[in-house]
Amino acid sequence: MQKALFTIDDEIIVHGIHNPEIRWNGWATPLLTLESTIMVAEWLESIGAEVENGGIPVVVDGVPFWKALDEMTETTIETLPIAPQKIDGVNYYDIGSRGWCWDEYIAPCEACRLIREEDSDLSFEEARTANLCGDCEAYYGLGA
Repeated sequence: MQKALFTIDDEIIVHGIHNPEIRWNGWATPLLTLESTIMVAEWLESIGAEVENGGIPVVVDGVPFWKALDEMTETTIETLPIAPQKIDGVNYYDIGSRGWCWDEYIAPCEACRLIREEDSDLSFEEARTANLCGDCEAYYGLGA
């Protein structure tokens, strides 16, 4: 499994891990950190996403759930906790890995992209933020 950043249509960028060889209809299949799961849930709420095929994630008191539709009554219910997968001591959550159109996020410019290569001596967090140009810092929402 490799750490990476993931995006849906460049609308949201979140942290997770994936096996780049495993794809769903050509799309990435990430497992997301709890923080990223919360970001996805907040983003979906901010754009007014509604429950559709399989549901949407919501986080209640730090616990991720699928907000699902009761097909019998056609009412929204929160019943399905999302079970974490512990990998290297970190809990990851499967949020649409085989049903949503996730792309691995690549830094906008070649110079900044180079610091994220696997052979870098930097940690993932350091590589994500170290020596980024002003355009990439702005894109990542970093800087002053």
